[in-house]
Amino acid sequence: DHLTFPGMEIVRNDLVGSIFLSDSEGQENLTILNCNRQPLEETLGVDLIYYNHEFDSFVLVQYKRMVSGDNGVPQYRPDNDASHAKELQRMLDAEEALRRIGQTSQTVTNTFRLCYHPFFMKLCEAKAKAALDPGLVKGMYIPLELWRRLLESPDTKGPRGGIVMSWKNCKRRLNNTEFTNLLRRGWIGSAAGQSKCLSEIIEQVLASGRMLVLAATSADQSSLDYRRDGFGRFAAEDDPGGAT
Repeated sequence: DHLTFPGMEIVRNDLVGSIFLSDSEGQENLTILNCNRQPLEETLGVDLIYYNHEFDSFVLVQYKRMVSGDNGVPQYRPDNDASHAKELQRMLDAEEALRRIGQTSQTVTNTFRLCYHPFFMKLCEAKAKAALDPGLVKGMYIPLELWRRLLESPDTKGPRGGIVMSWKNCKRRLNNTEFTNLLRRGWIGSAAGQSKCLSEIIEQVLASGRMLVLAATSADQSSLDYRRDGFGRFAAEDDPGGAT
Protein backbone atom coordinates (compact mmCIF):
# COMPACT_ATOMS: atom_id res chain seq x y z
CA ASP A 1 0.00 0.00 0.00
CA HIS A 2 2.93 2.38 0.50
CA LEU A 3 3.59 2.34 -3.26
CA THR A 4 0.10 2.73 -4.66
CA PHE A 5 -3.05 4.83 -4.41
CA PRO A 6 -6.07 4.66 -6.76
CA GLY A 7 -6.10 7.30 -9.48
CA MET A 8 -2.64 8.65 -8.66
CA GLU A 9 0.90 7.96 -9.85
CA ILE A 10 4.29 8.23 -8.15
CA VAL A 11 6.05 11.49 -8.99
CA ARG A 12 8.92 11.30 -6.53
CA ASN A 13 10.40 8.58 -4.32
CA ASP A 14 12.48 10.00 -1.45
CA LEU A 15 15.30 8.39 0.46
CA VAL A 16 13.51 8.67 3.79
CA GLY A 17 10.85 6.12 2.82
CA SER A 18 8.25 8.53 1.49
CA ILE A 19 6.70 8.79 -1.96
CA PHE A 20 4.93 11.72 -3.56
CA LEU A 21 1.91 10.95 -5.76
CA SER A 22 -0.18 13.13 -8.04
CA ASP A 23 -3.21 12.71 -10.26
CA SER A 24 -3.00 12.97 -14.06
CA GLU A 25 -3.66 16.71 -13.98
CA GLY A 26 -1.26 17.43 -11.14
CA GLN A 27 -3.99 19.05 -9.07
CA GLU A 28 -4.22 16.44 -6.29
CA ASN A 29 -1.07 15.62 -4.35
CA LEU A 30 -0.52 12.95 -1.72
CA THR A 31 2.55 11.92 0.26
CA ILE A 32 2.80 8.43 1.76
CA LEU A 33 5.39 7.65 4.40
CA ASN A 34 6.23 4.04 5.19
CA CYS A 35 7.27 3.89 8.85
CA ASN A 36 6.98 0.14 9.49
CA ARG A 37 9.66 -0.99 11.97
CA GLN A 38 11.00 2.56 12.14
CA PRO A 39 11.17 5.11 15.01
CA LEU A 40 7.97 6.72 13.71
CA GLU A 41 6.06 3.51 14.32
CA GLU A 42 7.50 3.40 17.82
CA THR A 43 6.31 6.99 18.34
CA LEU A 44 2.87 6.97 16.69
CA GLY A 45 2.07 3.23 16.59
CA VAL A 46 1.35 3.12 12.84
CA ASP A 47 2.82 1.61 9.66
CA LEU A 48 1.74 4.15 7.03
CA ILE A 49 1.18 7.89 7.17
CA TYR A 50 -0.79 9.67 4.44
CA TYR A 51 -0.60 13.43 3.96
CA ASN A 52 -3.20 15.13 1.74
CA HIS A 53 -1.62 18.38 0.52
CA GLU A 54 -4.82 20.08 -0.65
CA PHE A 55 -6.67 19.60 2.65
CA ASP A 56 -3.63 19.67 4.97
CA SER A 57 -4.69 16.43 6.64
CA PHE A 58 -2.84 13.40 7.96
CA VAL A 59 -4.33 9.90 8.08
CA LEU A 60 -2.34 7.25 9.96
CA VAL A 61 -2.83 3.50 9.55
CA GLN A 62 -1.65 0.45 11.50
CA TYR A 63 -1.81 -2.85 9.60
CA LYS A 64 -2.72 -6.19 11.15
CA ARG A 65 -2.67 -9.53 9.39
CA MET A 66 -5.54 -11.98 9.58
CA VAL A 67 -4.49 -15.62 9.56
CA SER A 68 -6.44 -18.76 8.79
CA GLY A 69 -8.49 -19.85 11.80
CA ASP A 70 -11.36 -22.25 12.34
CA ASN A 71 -12.63 -23.71 9.07
CA GLY A 72 -10.04 -21.65 7.21
CA VAL A 73 -11.77 -18.34 8.04
CA PRO A 74 -9.33 -15.38 8.13
CA GLN A 75 -9.22 -13.83 11.60
CA TYR A 76 -7.15 -11.61 13.83
CA ARG A 77 -6.62 -12.23 17.55
CA PRO A 78 -5.19 -9.20 19.40
CA ASP A 79 -4.31 -11.32 22.42
CA ASN A 80 -1.95 -13.37 20.23
CA ASP A 81 -0.20 -10.25 18.91
CA ALA A 82 2.61 -9.16 21.22
CA SER A 83 2.84 -5.71 19.61
CA HIS A 84 -0.87 -4.83 19.60
CA ALA A 85 -1.18 -3.39 23.11
CA LYS A 86 1.93 -1.21 22.75
CA GLU A 87 0.90 0.10 19.33
CA LEU A 88 -2.62 0.82 20.54
CA GLN A 89 -1.31 2.79 23.51
CA ARG A 90 0.98 4.84 21.27
CA MET A 91 -1.94 5.75 19.02
CA LEU A 92 -4.07 6.68 22.03
CA ASP A 93 -1.27 8.84 23.44
CA ALA A 94 -0.92 10.61 20.10
CA GLU A 95 -4.68 11.15 19.82
CA GLU A 96 -4.76 12.61 23.31
CA ALA A 97 -1.96 15.02 22.42
CA LEU A 98 -3.86 16.07 19.27
CA ARG A 99 -7.14 16.43 21.16
CA ARG A 100 -5.61 19.18 23.29
CA ILE A 101 -4.99 21.29 20.19
CA GLY A 102 -7.79 23.72 19.43
CA GLN A 103 -9.59 23.79 16.10
CA THR A 104 -8.58 26.41 13.55
CA SER A 105 -10.93 28.86 11.81
CA GLN A 106 -14.31 27.32 11.12
CA THR A 107 -14.81 29.57 8.10
CA VAL A 108 -12.28 27.67 5.95
CA THR A 109 -14.19 24.93 4.13
CA ASN A 110 -11.11 22.76 3.43
CA THR A 111 -10.63 22.22 7.16
CA PHE A 112 -14.04 20.56 7.61
CA ARG A 113 -13.90 16.82 8.38
CA LEU A 114 -16.55 14.19 8.91
CA CYS A 115 -14.16 12.75 11.47
CA TYR A 116 -11.22 14.48 13.15
CA HIS A 117 -9.73 11.21 14.43
CA PRO A 118 -6.84 10.45 12.05
CA PHE A 119 -5.94 6.93 13.26
CA PHE A 120 -7.16 3.74 11.57
CA MET A 121 -6.50 0.02 11.75
CA LYS A 122 -6.42 -2.11 8.60
CA LEU A 123 -7.04 -5.83 8.82
CA CYS A 124 -5.57 -7.68 5.83
CA GLU A 125 -5.73 -11.28 4.73
CA ALA A 126 -2.43 -13.15 4.69
CA LYS A 127 -2.27 -13.47 0.91
CA ALA A 128 0.59 -12.55 -1.38
CA LYS A 129 -0.30 -9.73 -3.76
CA ALA A 130 0.31 -10.33 -7.46
CA ALA A 131 3.32 -8.41 -8.75
CA LEU A 132 1.29 -6.68 -11.49
CA ASP A 133 -1.71 -5.90 -9.27
CA PRO A 134 -1.88 -2.08 -8.96
CA GLY A 135 -4.59 -2.10 -6.30
CA LEU A 136 -4.35 -1.81 -2.54
CA VAL A 137 -3.98 -4.87 -0.35
CA LYS A 138 -7.37 -6.46 0.28
CA GLY A 139 -8.62 -5.62 3.74
CA MET A 140 -10.92 -3.55 5.94
CA TYR A 141 -10.26 -0.16 7.53
CA ILE A 142 -11.56 0.46 11.05
CA PRO A 143 -11.38 3.87 12.81
CA LEU A 144 -9.47 3.70 16.08
CA GLU A 145 -12.52 4.65 18.17
CA LEU A 146 -14.52 1.81 16.61
CA TRP A 147 -11.56 -0.54 17.09
CA ARG A 148 -11.63 0.19 20.82
CA ARG A 149 -15.33 -0.67 20.90
CA LEU A 150 -14.69 -3.93 19.06
CA LEU A 151 -12.14 -4.90 21.70
CA GLU A 152 -14.90 -4.65 24.32
CA SER A 153 -17.84 -5.84 22.23
CA PRO A 154 -19.55 -9.20 22.82
CA ASP A 155 -19.65 -9.50 19.01
CA THR A 156 -15.92 -10.22 18.90
CA LYS A 157 -15.76 -12.58 21.88
CA GLY A 158 -14.84 -16.14 20.93
CA PRO A 159 -16.29 -19.27 22.57
CA ARG A 160 -13.45 -19.28 25.12
CA GLY A 161 -13.67 -15.57 25.90
CA GLY A 162 -10.83 -14.42 23.63
CA ILE A 163 -11.15 -11.61 21.09
CA VAL A 164 -11.52 -12.74 17.49
CA MET A 165 -11.95 -10.27 14.62
CA SER A 166 -13.07 -11.36 11.18
CA TRP A 167 -15.05 -10.26 8.14
CA LYS A 168 -18.12 -11.74 9.77
CA ASN A 169 -18.15 -9.84 13.06
CA CYS A 170 -16.49 -6.58 11.95
CA LYS A 171 -19.49 -5.37 10.01
CA ARG A 172 -18.90 -1.65 10.59
CA ARG A 173 -15.91 -1.07 8.35
CA LEU A 174 -14.58 0.78 5.33
CA ASN A 175 -13.39 -1.01 2.21
CA ASN A 176 -10.46 0.21 0.11
CA THR A 177 -12.62 2.36 -2.17
CA GLU A 178 -14.55 3.99 0.66
CA PHE A 179 -11.38 4.73 2.62
CA THR A 180 -9.39 6.17 -0.28
CA ASN A 181 -12.29 8.35 -1.45
CA LEU A 182 -12.73 9.83 2.04
CA LEU A 183 -8.99 10.41 2.36
CA ARG A 184 -8.61 11.86 -1.13
CA ARG A 185 -11.46 14.36 -0.65
CA GLY A 186 -10.35 15.44 2.81
CA TRP A 187 -13.40 14.08 4.64
CA ILE A 188 -11.21 12.30 7.20
CA GLY A 189 -7.91 13.14 8.83
CA SER A 190 -6.33 15.61 11.21
CA ALA A 191 -7.46 19.20 11.54
CA ALA A 192 -5.10 21.97 10.43
CA GLY A 193 -3.71 22.68 13.90
CA GLN A 194 -3.31 18.98 14.55
CA SER A 195 -1.56 18.59 11.20
CA LYS A 196 1.02 21.17 12.21
CA CYS A 197 1.71 19.24 15.41
CA LEU A 198 1.99 15.93 13.53
CA SER A 199 4.26 17.59 10.99
CA GLU A 200 6.64 18.69 13.74
CA ILE A 201 6.58 15.30 15.46
CA ILE A 202 7.35 13.49 12.21
CA GLU A 203 10.12 15.91 11.34
CA GLN A 204 11.77 15.56 14.74
CA VAL A 205 11.70 11.76 14.59
CA LEU A 206 13.08 11.66 11.04
CA ALA A 207 15.82 14.15 11.89
CA SER A 208 16.92 12.39 15.08
CA GLY A 209 16.35 8.78 14.03
CA ARG A 210 14.89 8.11 17.47
CA MET A 211 11.36 7.70 18.79
CA LEU A 212 9.70 10.45 20.84
CA VAL A 213 7.71 9.94 24.01
CA LEU A 214 4.66 12.05 23.24
CA ALA A 215 3.52 12.27 26.85
CA ALA A 216 6.67 14.30 27.55
CA THR A 217 6.97 16.13 24.23
CA SER A 218 5.40 19.34 22.98
CA ALA A 219 5.41 20.74 19.46
CA ASP A 220 8.38 22.99 18.68
CA GLN A 221 7.14 26.16 17.01
CA SER A 222 10.60 26.92 15.63
CA SER A 223 11.25 23.55 13.98
CA LEU A 224 11.98 23.31 10.26
CA ASP A 225 9.11 22.59 7.90
CA TYR A 226 9.77 19.41 5.89
CA ARG A 227 6.86 20.29 3.58
CA ARG A 228 8.40 23.54 2.44
CA ASP A 229 8.99 22.54 -1.20
CA GLY A 230 6.56 21.69 -3.99
CA PHE A 231 7.20 17.97 -3.74
CA GLY A 232 5.89 17.51 -0.21
CA ARG A 233 9.11 15.82 0.86
CA PHE A 234 9.50 14.74 4.46
CA ALA A 235 13.16 15.81 4.45
CA ALA A 236 15.31 17.50 1.81
CA GLU A 237 18.90 16.60 1.07
CA ASP A 238 20.05 20.14 1.85
CA ASP A 239 18.09 20.33 5.11
CA PRO A 240 20.47 20.27 8.13
CA GLY A 241 17.67 18.67 10.14
CA GLY A 242 16.85 16.08 7.51
CA ALA A 243 17.99 12.60 6.63
CA THR A 244 21.52 11.99 5.35
